[in-house]
Amino acid sequence: MGEIVSEEISKPGSKRALIDAWLNDHTAQKLYDSMAFLSTKGAIIAATPGYPPGTEKEFKKAFTLVSRSRTALITDLYLAADGRPRISMLISISAGGRGGKTLCMLAVNIDPQAEFYPLVKAAPSFFPTVETTLARKEGQNILFLNELNYAKDSALKLKRSFSNTALPSAAALQGRLGFFEGVDYRGENVFSAIGHIEDPGWAVITKIDQDTILAPVKTREYLALALIMLAALMVYGMVYIFLQIREKTGQETIRRAEAALRESEQVFREFMEHSPVYIFFKD
Repeated sequence: MGEIVSEEISKPGSKRALIDAWLNDHTAQKLYDSMAFLSTKGAIIAATPGYPPGTEKEFKKAFTLVSRSRTALITDLYLAADGRPRISMLISISAGGRGGKTLCMLAVNIDPQAEFYPLVKAAPSFFPTVETTLARKEGQNILFLNELNYAKDSALKLKRSFSNTALPSAAALQGRLGFFEGVDYRGENVFSAIGHIEDPGWAVITKIDQDTILAPVKTREYLALALIMLAALMVYGMVYIFLQIREKTGQETIRRAEAALRESEQVFREFMEHSPVYIFFKD
């Protein structure tokens, strides 16, 4: 594709129809929000309909890094100029193949609400108060990355103080792992299973209201809770795999994905050993 884009750059309009067809086809197949070929200065060479200019600081930072390193990079979650969550992938296209001078950039915008956020919420919800959240530290605050069940329009907007050690996400970002008893973003007492994704520095929390667990319930409902937590921790492993596959391929991806799944199992074991579910079956 590099040669075709090179011809379009040298003679605008000569290959535009072919490039547009390629972009539209790949956008539809991969469920991307939009795609574009950009010049090394950021000007649009060709783009799918509705492609927005990358004016956000996260996009500009990634663009600069990729132009210097001549490689590929996926951004962290960020708020786009239209106020919607987005992930962007930038790939350097070199003239004359890999290692040559950067010819242009391929920018890919991903709508996390189409594929990523549903993955986070993939754990079964036998209890209405079960919820999985993603968070990261920004300054002295905790920023919630996905849409929350009890806070409308919260993705990448809702913040809580990092110093609030009762908050499961704050505990996670301070290094805590496994079972945690605390207070969630609503101020409700919850039991949580917490884990980490070191790169890009996220906390993954699956929680349930304490009232739901401590209320009189049947044996099968305790079992259902255990299955919920297990499924949610597997989601954590799947989220990690999703991010790594987006970023790169090969043996390193497989190794890190397997490590993430092993960590998920460790978190689940610790949760079970300290939770009412384990105590119930043990007694």
